[in-house]
Amino acid sequence: MGSYTTPSSSKLVFRQLFENESSTYTYLLADSFHPEKPALLIDPVDKTVERDLALVKELGLKLIYAINTHVHADHVTGSGLIKTKVPDVKSIISKASNAKADLFVEHGDKIYFGDIFLEVSTVGEEILYNPRLSKDKETFKNIMQNLNLSSPKMIDVAVPSNMVCGLQDSKSDL
Repeated sequence: MGSYTTPSSSKLVFRQLFENESSTYTYLLADSFHPEKPALLIDPVDKTVERDLALVKELGLKLIYAINTHVHADHVTGSGLIKTKVPDVKSIISKASNAKADLFVEHGDKIYFGDIFLEVSTVGEEILYNPRLSKDKETFKNIMQNLNLSSPKMIDVAVPSNMVCGLQDSKSDL
């Protein structure tokens, strides 16, 4: 598990966490100077929820958001499981994903946690900097097929589960 902390003079707590099986990075961010020490997890994985929540508790933080950057195909999000363990946590995902969540964001939106915020950047910005995304659909498909990448191992489980915030066994609507 990799980890990075900002200098003690900084108000931002930053931890980079790693889930080995899917090679997924999860990020914990918090405002350590705010009285409530609000925190968020970015791209939590279902298999590491206990570890992540233990770290939040150890650092004396209050988890308020579980954010998914997109509907993942390589792992099941931990957002739904986190919400069952910490009911006040709100799940967040892009409105364009058509997935279920408590809050939906679009390009330019700000996600505040204490006196700190993240500004949402979406595919529109990536198109400017990723040459593959500026091609027409057929050219893009050819480029991707010629990369000879294998399909994500968990795609058949992860995508349907992540469309409902990772609650693969739950029939409740978020």
